Parts: sequence; structure tokens; C-alpha cells
Amino acid sequence: MKMTGHIKKWTMIMLLCICSFSVTGCEQEIFQDKNARYRLKAVDDDDLETNTYYVKDGTKFYQVHELQQSHGGSELDVTKCSWATEDEQLIPAFYANELIAYASNKADVETIRMERYKDCGYSIGVYGASFESGSGYISFQTSSNTIKKTSAGTSFVNDKSNNILIETINGTHVNETMLNEAGMITGMEKDGVYEITYYAGTYYGTAMVTADTHFFQSYEMYALDDFDMTKNGYIAIRLPAGLKSGYYNIDGEGFFKYLDFKKAESPSEEVNYNIAYYESEEDQILAYSQQFVFNLDYSASNMSVKAAYDPRSVTSASGSVKMMLTAPDGKSMIVSTDKEDGEIICDMQESMPGKWTVNIIPQSMTISDVQIVSNEVEAQATKEVYNLKFDRDMTGVVITMEYEGDGDVTAQITDEGSNSYDMADKNESMHQTVHTMQYSFAYLPAGEYQISVFHYPDTRIKGVDYYLSEDVRDVEIITVEE
Repeated sequence: MKMTGHIKKWTMIMLLCICSFSVTGCEQEIFQDKNARYRLKAVDDDDLETNTYYVKDGTKFYQVHELQQSHGGSELDVTKCSWATEDEQLIPAFYANELIAYASNKADVETIRMERYKDCGYSIGVYGASFESGSGYISFQTSSNTIKKTSAGTSFVNDKSNNILIETINGTHVNETMLNEAGMITGMEKDGVYEITYYAGTYYGTAMVTADTHFFQSYEMYALDDFDMTKNGYIAIRLPAGLKSGYYNIDGEGFFKYLDFKKAESPSEEVNYNIAYYESEEDQILAYSQQFVFNLDYSASNMSVKAAYDPRSVTSASGSVKMMLTAPDGKSMIVSTDKEDGEIICDMQESMPGKWTVNIIPQSMTISDVQIVSNEVEAQATKEVYNLKFDRDMTGVVITMEYEGDGDVTAQITDEGSNSYDMADKNESMHQTVHTMQYSFAYLPAGEYQISVFHYPDTRIKGVDYYLSEDVRDVEIITVEE
């Protein structure tokens, strides 16, 4: 009897424990917020993690959010895209009057790469697709070009074939204008449902697919080097002046959405996230590239700039290498080649003396050599060099060069900053045996000036000199000291 009573008492305790556990489990199931993982989490400055980027909003900080992407790489590549589904709300908003915070275990922070992405809107969860002009279908692989847990990621799964050929969308036969460079289908509405006919290998099918994926495409690149050390345990990173609203990926660590206005000054109209920051391709290359500078002190014909590089160091999916050559007068020329060539060449029919700039992208690739190659100076012309030194700033200075003979003569003046000025013949009688070339400076800073003269054997240079223009000979230069 005692033993039986003991057993009943223990059984009662066990039942109570089981009931208690079940109730607790039910409470967790009932009150658990399934969407909590898709909510931004505010962090105080004392809790910032090392080597992590945060967007500051008032007194709180929000970690940038890492999105999935089609492929990696640290260069501008229009074939690269990223996307958001349920996690889009984890992308923090960055307002114009705030900053990016970065806590580091290193005292020195190198230049930070920031990549902007174009907002491509919503589409079905397919990227990296291509248009097959021969057959007229949009082609992709379900294993490598569809996004899991999206409507497309499940709709096109077919045990017959991994290769999908889209024939029509809502009854319209597909064409190449429906795809952008990143291989996503454009022109769809958010959460729109589309009837798609397709082939899986040779098997024909129809699917109702939802545009449930928000896509972003690689757009612009920036190099950030404006940092401020703070006493709060992080570095404050400033963005370029005039930066446009858009989606940005900082150093490959995560995205934020930049809004070019203060939080309290939200505009009434819808924000455009795709206004270009750079006005031209030249501006973009100049901002994010490897740069080389050289000075040319003579005129040349058929000049070539050649750069050798390691093809293995070009990691962008497009495999494109570009060179921009900028002349002393600011005019630029852009050439491109495939990475497999190992060398890129820019040819120019004519060149001028002065400072030349070479910019090459991708920025991260390994360049082994840059050479300047040109033909003989002015087709066997003789070069003579003269120097003039001015100890003080002057106004109304006319530099002259006299020569005898009727052959072709060219002359350029180069200042200490490698700026060049072409001298011109004066309007004189064609019967004169002595001719004069000149260049007039309304204002000439003190310094040394080099005059390079090119001529043929049928001419003789008499010399270089200068005089003051009558109109400004008596003008006094007043120096204002702050």
C-alpha cells in the first residue's frame, strides 16, 4: 500500500510537469512573431560590432543589410544584380543629415568602396537569363538562375529538364527588349501574376508566376575617403556632396537606402532612386579607376598608349577592360577590349605637348606596364628648345619667335604646370624673309617657360624673345595679401 501511494504521488508530479511544459510551449507558439526577423533592430553606439557598417538615425544605429546577389566582384558590372524578397525592410534608410558609422580594430582605414544599384522594380525570381535570337525564347537554368522560395523558384521546377525556354508572357511572345543586362525580365508590376508558357527541354508547360522579387542592378561606383574620427568608438564616414537618392552597397558588406533630404523634410512627390550621379562615362571612369600621368614635350603623330595586365586579375563577369586617354586640352578617348587580350591600346592620330592622363578599369586588376609609343617627332623635323624666366608676375606679355625660310614651323610654350600654348604666325607680308610667331598672355605668372620649336632644314630659327603690349605696359600688378 505504501509503495502504491508513492507511485501515485510521483505519477501526479510527472503529469503536472508535462502539463506545465505543454502550456508553456503553447504560449510560445501562440505569441511568437514570425516576422520579427524581418524588422530593423536599433543598436546603441556602445553596442556596435567591430568591422561592421551602421547607418546612424538620430541616436540609434542600424546595421547595413546584406542582400543575395548574382555574383561577386568589386568592380562596376552591369551584369551583376542583387534582390530582396521578405527581407527588403531590413535595408536601413540613410538621411542626408546623418552618417555611416564604422567601428574598427585598426587605427587606419583604407579607401572604402561603395557601389550603387539601380532600382529595377519587381519581377519574377529569374536573373541571368538570355534571349536566344535564333529560336526567339528567353532561356535560363532553373538550378542557377532562379531564386529559391519565390514563385518562379517553384513554378519552373521540372524533373524533365533543367533548361527553361520562355515562349510567351500573358499571351505576348517574348523579345530581347524584355531583358536588361543582368538578365532579369523588366516591365512587371509588384505582386502581379503572369501566365507564362514555356518549354522544359522539349516538354511544353504553362505556369502562373508572381512578380515577388525586388531587383537591383549594379549602376555606379564610388571611392570614399572622407572619414572623421569620433570619441564614440567609431569612424564617421561622409558621402560625396550631391549624392543622389538610391540603393548603395558599402564595401560589399551590405545595403542601405540613401535619401538626399533630411528625415523631417520628406518631399511630397515620389522619390526617384535612379537619377545618375555621374553625367558621363568619362566622369565614372575618372572617379573609380587606376590612373597614370605622363608629360609629352613634343608634337607627335600616331601616338599609342599601351597597357599590359594580368587577365586573371580581371574578375568582373563581363570581362571588359577599358582605357580612357585624356589630352592636355581636356578631350578624352575611350577604348575597350576583352580581358583575355592581356593588353589594351589607345591610338591617336595627332598629339600635343603637355600633361596626358591615362585611366584604366577595372580598378582592382593588376597592370604590369604602361608605355607611351609614338612616331618620330613631326616627320623628321628638328626640335630646338628655348627657355624664358620671369621673376615676377606680369601683364600683357607677348612671347615671340623669329625664323628665316618658308618651311613649316610649329612652336609650343609650356609652363611649369605642363600647360601648353601654341604659337601662331603674325599676319605679315608673304615676301618677307624673316617671319615671326607669337603668343600673347594677358597675365603671365612668374616662373620658367619652355618654348619648343620644330622645323625642317629649309628654315632657321633666329631666336626667342618677348615684349610688353603697349596697352598694358604701364599697368601695375597689385598683390593682395590675406
